Amino acid sequence: MDQLLGAKLQELRIQRILENTCQSVMEIQLIVLASIDGFNLASSGRMIDQDPELPEKFAAMSSSMAALSNAIGKEFESQKHFSVVIADYENLQVVLRTVNSRSGSFVLAVAASKNIILGNLLSELRDCTKKIGVALKK
Repeated sequence: MDQLLGAKLQELRIQRILENTCQSVMEIQLIVLASIDGFNLASSGRMIDQDPELPEKFAAMSSSMAALSNAIGKEFESQKHFSVVIADYENLQVVLRTVNSRSGSFVLAVAASKNIILGNLLSELRDCTKKIGVALKK
């Protein structure tokens, strides 16, 4: 029972972190914490209103992009894990960032409007990743 309650509290903390990040960066349309096997663990953003299933789809696609990025890094640089992946589309920026903790590895995936300043977004995501790491330790 205590483990179940602890897991639920952890999920609520992470959800709050994503919501706060989304509110502080208005250009973020969707933010998802995904497991490496593609499951949506927590999400927030305006795009959810348009398509409630989008976080699950985005989590699956993001974990696939993460796996591909890891394979590329391993092939060329003998790296096992990527730290940041940026995909630039006509009207959208997608940024993936790894979140490592004792609980395992996760993918923080963000879809943001094109007019975002990428440096600001990367800084916010670095802070968000640290907060999630702390929440995963509790």
